[in-house]
Amino acid sequence: MTTVTTKTCSNWVDTFRLLDHLQFSRTTLMSFQRAGVLRPGLEYRRMGLSSRSPLQWDLPAVEQRIAERTAVTEQRLERVGAA
Repeated sequence: MTTVTTKTCSNWVDTFRLLDHLQFSRTTLMSFQRAGVLRPGLEYRRMGLSSRSPLQWDLPAVEQRIAERTAVTEQRLERVGAA
């Protein structure tokens, strides 16, 4: 049996709530966004049609993506330390 996961409206939070939950600075969050770690349409979206509209963030997706990225970074550091 295949499980289908859908994104509900309750997953999406504004930037302030995301930063409060993750205990990140806005600078750190935007660094992840600029580096392509957080992707438009998957981890975040605009609230309106304008490119200046506030962002909304899929909280579970952001947490998962950052955890994945952290795991990859830790694996790289372990390989460098072992060399």
